[in-house]
This record gives sequence, C-alpha cells and structure tokens, in this order.
Amino acid sequence: MIDPIQHEADKIIGETIVLHPKPFPPAFPCCISLDDDVMFDYVLFRTQEIMDDRTVIISNREQTNYPFRIKMTANLQTQQTTYSISTVNPSNEELLQYLRFLKRASSGAVIVILVLLFGKELAKGKCGNLNYRSDFDSIDDELAFLEKIVTIEHYFNEQITIPEEIYQDDFDTISYLATLIQGNECTGSWNKLEFSVPLTEDLQNRIAKTDDTKFCLSYVGSISVTLYGKTFELLAIKTFDSVKYQNIERLKQKAEVLDVGDDIKLSFLPGNDQSGIWRDKLYAEKEMISKHN
Repeated sequence: MIDPIQHEADKIIGETIVLHPKPFPPAFPCCISLDDDVMFDYVLFRTQEIMDDRTVIISNREQTNYPFRIKMTANLQTQQTTYSISTVNPSNEELLQYLRFLKRASSGAVIVILVLLFGKELAKGKCGNLNYRSDFDSIDDELAFLEKIVTIEHYFNEQITIPEEIYQDDFDTISYLATLIQGNECTGSWNKLEFSVPLTEDLQNRIAKTDDTKFCLSYVGSISVTLYGKTFELLAIKTFDSVKYQNIERLKQKAEVLDVGDDIKLSFLPGNDQSGIWRDKLYAEKEMISKHN
C-alpha cells in the first residue's frame, strides 16, 4: 500500500528543514538575599542555556532597564554553582548597592535565590572566592567614597558625575560636605582671620572696652563648594575656640575715628599665638541651595 502522503515527502527532497528547539519557559521573578537580608528584591530570571554536561545557565539578561546583570551557572552533576554580577550604566546609588553586595558576599555570606511566585528556594549556598578589582586601594575605600557621594546627592537632590581620575582636593571637598550633612563636625587649622563688617554703635562700644582677653568666636555663614561642575551651598556655624584681636590698641583707634556704618576690618590671631583650630557644623539642615555652573 502506498502512503497517501508520500507525494508530500517527494516535494521536500533536497530541501533544508530547520527544527527549532522548544523555547525555555518564560522568566520568573526572584529575590536575592545574603544572610537573610534582601539585596535585590525583583530579578527576572530565565533559563539561558543547558549544556551537554548538565550545566544550566540562568540569568536576567532579558530584564530591560535594570542596572544589574546577574547570572547563575549550576552543574546538576557536580552540584557546583557559580554566580556573577555586573552593572549596566548604574547610578552612584546603584553602584553603591552593587559594592555592598560584593562586600557582604566576600565575607562568606549565605546567598539565597527565592522564587517569588512559589516562595521556594531556587538556590542556596555560601559565597566565596570573590573576584573583584577596585580602582581604589580596597573595596572598603571605594564603599566609603561612594557612601559620601550618595549622601551629598540625597541632600541636594542632585546627580554627581564622577570622573575617571579623582584628585585629592576633590576627595577632601566630598569628605567635607558629607561630614557636615551627616551632622558631624569638620575641623582645620588657621593662623590668621580677617574680615570687614559695618561698624555699629554696639560694636564700637565693645571694641572700646576690649582688652587682650582670649575668647571663643562663632558665626553663621553660607559656605559655597564647587564640585564637578556644580556649586553647592549650605549654612554652617564656624567656631574658633580661642582667638584674640591682633593689635587691639590700633583697632580701638580706628573704631574711635570711624563713623557708624563705615566698614571696619577685624583681624584675629589664635589665642595661643600659634595655629588655632576651627570647627564647622551644619547650621540649618533644610537650608541648602544647589546651583549649576
């Protein structure tokens, strides 16, 4: 008996037939934790490849607009699993999240990948053998630097673009701003302080009664700091713990002959005749301005 569809087979003699494999199941949402702390709360994993040696590669490479690329490679025969994570155009805050993950993982934390739809573990194991090279002396130094950058960004609601090369002056500026914003004091040394103020009757009388007594001087002022093309301003209270007037007798003579309203120059020296210490502290946390150059 002749197969009734034999003529259909005759038509494809010499033709090329491509059989596509069955596609992998769709992506499924997971969260990733280290030592029970959720580090990435929504990662869309999908099987990427199954090799002949029973190695399964799962990744989130199809997850668009996500700054992290996460891949898990598991060999079902040897029961060995490796993880890799990289970033895609991350913000400074996202880069900080990435580094915090690496830091925790490097300490031997237990990683758990949980399938959100079922509440079941896809994988679990202890991290080790981290391979990461930082442009800083250590990952801790890089973490500390980024934490300061993100602190400044949050306070001023600005994004900071970090150049490839970071100079010491820029690093000092970043540390200064972050320290103040965090409510801590910045200190430094000084040798002489000079500024001009309008002469008032009260100031004129106080100068007339002043002697060489040492005193503490504090004032509130706007501090302007330029960093990577942006100027940040905030109010700070600056304190000089021990000061004295320079040549008080000459100052008294000037104050006596000047009229009220005229500018008078005030000069101060450290109370110990050597270098003094100044202290800056944020005066009003909500008073801040950000200007673009």
